Amino acid sequence: MAGRSKTGGARAAAGAFVIPVGTAICECLLEVAQPVELGCKHLAVGRDALGGSGLNYALRLLAAGGDVFPILTVGDDDRGRRVQEALLKAATAGRASAPVMAFLRSRDFLAPNIRTLRSVILLDGAARTIFSYDCEGHHAFLAHVERQWDRLAPAIRGRRGALILGHIYGDRPHRPTIPAGACTRFLVDRFGGAGPVLINFGNSQLALGIDFWMPLLRSCDIIQANTQEIGGFFAASGRTDEPLRMLHFLRDQPFSTVLTLGGQGALLIDRTDRRRILHLPAWSVKTVDPTGAGDACAAGLAVGLRGRKSYTSCQIQRALAQGALWSAYACTSVGGAGSCPNARTLSRFRSRLAASQANTFRALSVEAAAALLGADAHALRHPAVQD
Repeated sequence: MAGRSKTGGARAAAGAFVIPVGTAICECLLEVAQPVELGCKHLAVGRDALGGSGLNYALRLLAAGGDVFPILTVGDDDRGRRVQEALLKAATAGRASAPVMAFLRSRDFLAPNIRTLRSVILLDGAARTIFSYDCEGHHAFLAHVERQWDRLAPAIRGRRGALILGHIYGDRPHRPTIPAGACTRFLVDRFGGAGPVLINFGNSQLALGIDFWMPLLRSCDIIQANTQEIGGFFAASGRTDEPLRMLHFLRDQPFSTVLTLGGQGALLIDRTDRRRILHLPAWSVKTVDPTGAGDACAAGLAVGLRGRKSYTSCQIQRALAQGALWSAYACTSVGGAGSCPNARTLSRFRSRLAASQANTFRALSVEAAAALLGADAHALRHPAVQD
């Protein structure tokens, strides 16, 4: 496992910012006590929550402290204003800087031609089933992204940071004048070499296939995906999703790859040391709801590497270890961003976990990593039936 740096990550990232981009969703959570059967009535406990990849990143990053400038699918509507209020509350609690507060508070933070997303999430024990509504006005997101970039550019000029790209509906092909992938390409181009670019695509981008994105991915730094997502990413380009072949392909690329495995932890293919694949086990916690755990991991990873366009093997291992801790904490509450801890709370949480369990990297052969990836894929396709 990577050792601790004497200087620490905080000094290297002093003054660094993070730009999280993705969806913001108003969620209705339905918890049921018994396994769900279609066609039957079920007694459920309902509650409202907030989620979506971009909002999950943003709320956790704001709670942890530092400059965060989210670009989200938030419309100028009641749901959008609810999202804006939540961000301002998190920013205030995290003692955000004046430029961040001004960016979030502005009426221009809301997109006039987009309706804020909503979804219904069914919680059946630790399992979750998500019913999503399509994004109305996603064709207007590129224009919104361009306006938001113009607003935040003065605050980040000459500084180092990190860019996280989550699910962007606007990357869908929808009209001849705006090609597929236009939002992501615009953001990566404008961000330039100001720091690491972390890709954590959603369905709209994954459906375009890995071959479609390869020219852009070669200029990015890290891809994060779960087992189901990486398999679909390859399959969408007509490639095999057989784990061994996917791993061999990913090892040959100029970016690092993080493959999250749920309760089995994560695999790291580090671009600085392609000879081996590292496995980081998951922290053992009582899972209340795994929704947003992957987003929490991506946010923690970005914080650990912000400001560093190039990084060492030790640095990315420390960053992923931080992401795993954030992910474990996310599983202890309901909703994608139900409870967003500050740095002190996370430190105490880690101390409690470390007192009873170990969490260290181990090197795997590509064959052993493929077996672990394949086992997780099988579990996703054939979930256990509760008695």
